[in-house]
Amino acid sequence: VKLIMTAKDVLHSFFVPSFRIKQDAVPGRYTTLWFNANKLGEFHIFCTEYCGTQHSGMIGTLKVVTQEEFDQWLEEESKVSTLPLAQRGAKIFQVKACASCHSV
Repeated sequence: VKLIMTAKDVLHSFFVPSFRIKQDAVPGRYTTLWFNANKLGEFHIFCTEYCGTQHSGMIGTLKVVTQEEFDQWLEEESKVSTLPLAQRGAKIFQVKACASCHSV
């Protein structure tokens, strides 16, 4: 996997502890990071550079899946991404079961 990164506003730092990789994302520049994802699973992603008041919310999950799972996801995503923005949001809201928490 090769990532090409930049930042819009301030310095950020992409960090995957399980892979022991870290790379800064710098405004106005492109930085690259590559890795071999050879173990299936879910891995935590963090920003390790204090980047402002929302820094603690800059977390994520890196998912390493089989080729078949990736191909299936890519096919589904291609169907959703051609929809108009409002319909795409509605589809994602439905598929991800957002209504289970975000409803009145």
